[in-house]
Amino acid sequence: MRLLVRVATMLAGASLLAFACACSGQSRSNDARRPSRISVQELSPAPGQLALPLKSGSVRFAVIGDSGRGDQSQNEVAQQMTAWRQKFPFEFVVMLGDNIYPPHAPDDFEKKFETPYRALLDQGVTFYAAIGNHDPETELTYSKFNMEGRRYYTFRRNERRLSGLTGAGVRFFVLDSRSFDPSQLVWLHDELAHSGTDWKICYFHHPLYTSGRYTLTARYNSYQTGTNIRVRDRNPQIEMLDLSVDPPAKSGG
Repeated sequence: MRLLVRVATMLAGASLLAFACACSGQSRSNDARRPSRISVQELSPAPGQLALPLKSGSVRFAVIGDSGRGDQSQNEVAQQMTAWRQKFPFEFVVMLGDNIYPPHAPDDFEKKFETPYRALLDQGVTFYAAIGNHDPETELTYSKFNMEGRRYYTFRRNERRLSGLTGAGVRFFVLDSRSFDPSQLVWLHDELAHSGTDWKICYFHHPLYTSGRYTLTARYNSYQTGTNIRVRDRNPQIEMLDLSVDPPAKSGG
C-alpha cells in the first residue's frame, strides 16, 4: 500500500488534513507477516490551485481537530473542506477530539457541528469522532459522530476497484487518550491482532510525542501496537520528530 498525504489548509484556531490511501496487494489476517512500506509525497500546487492524489478507488478522507467552537474560524475551515471536496472527493472525516468546546448549551451539536458542516452532511459525508478532554460525554451517543456509546471503537473502509468490487482495506482504531486504561489497551492489541487488514490507522486526541506543553499526556508508546499511521491533535505548534518507523501525523489544533 502507498500513502500520499497533503495538508490542505490551515486557518486560525482550526486545521484540516486530507489523506488518500492507495492500497495494493491482498488483505491478510496476520499483518505481522509482511512489513509495510510508507511513501509520503508532498504536492505543491500553484496559488489558487488544488492538488491531491486521486488514484482511482483509493480510500480518501479528511482529518480535523479542535474544531467545535461554532465561530468564524470553524466555518471558514468547513467552507474550505467543501471546496476541496470538489477536487478531492473524500468520503468521510475523522475528528481528533475537542469536537464540541465549552461553554456547553442545548444547541451545541447544531451550532458547533451540524451548521458548519451542513454542506458535507448533505452530500453524504460521514464523521467518526474521537473524544477529547473538552468534550461532553453526550457525544458518545450523538448519532452523527458514529461512536455508538463507545469511548473507543474501530471501523473499516475499503478501496473501491472497477465494477464496484471491494479491494484492500484500511482499518481505523479510534482511541480515548484521556486515559489509556488497561482495558482499552487490551482491547486495542486484540483488535489489531485480528484486524484482517494490511493497513491500520490509530487516531486520538493527545500527542504521543511532543516537546510542547502537553508532555505529561504523551505517555503511551504505540510502536508496540504495530500500527502504520497514528494521527492526533492537541499541540498547536509545528515540530519535527525523528521517528524512524510508523510515522505519526499531527493536526495542530
